[in-house]
Amino acid sequence: MKYLYIIRHAKAEKYVSGQEDHDRNLISAGLERANKLSMWLKNVEPNLEKIFVSSSKRTVQTSEVIQKYMNDISIEIKHELYSATKEDLINFLLFIEEDADSIGLVGHEPSLKQLAIYLTGAYSKDLENVLNKHFSTSSVIVLVLNIKRWDQISERIGVVSHYYDSLSL
Repeated sequence: MKYLYIIRHAKAEKYVSGQEDHDRNLISAGLERANKLSMWLKNVEPNLEKIFVSSSKRTVQTSEVIQKYMNDISIEIKHELYSATKEDLINFLLFIEEDADSIGLVGHEPSLKQLAIYLTGAYSKDLENVLNKHFSTSSVIVLVLNIKRWDQISERIGVVSHYYDSLSL
């Protein structure tokens, strides 16, 4: 079994014309929600072993907050995850050579939710409607994937086992 934590970055500064989207920082409310997200993640089994992160400031900052709560987790910043499509994310996962059974992707909408929809074939009790909701900042979808290696990723192989929405607390 493999476990995929699909994590949307925390709340960032609004986009301002002329500013690089890539350089937007988390706002104080985003930092607060990232801390709550991290406390939740710390209590989910299995614990994350590694996080692959988009190179944007807001995703890196979100990951650093997570790492603060989970000291033994490693972070790998991947430029190709910034503005990645669902297909890009699938291809990224297919080529992970890690032995890690539990990884996270910290990135952006709409591709994260599209990835979750593509991979989901079933839901744990009471989670049947989570993919119908808006995937807000600081939210997580945890999928249990019935595979032995990451290169076995395919459509509808996952079960949504956990869901965290920072706005519903």
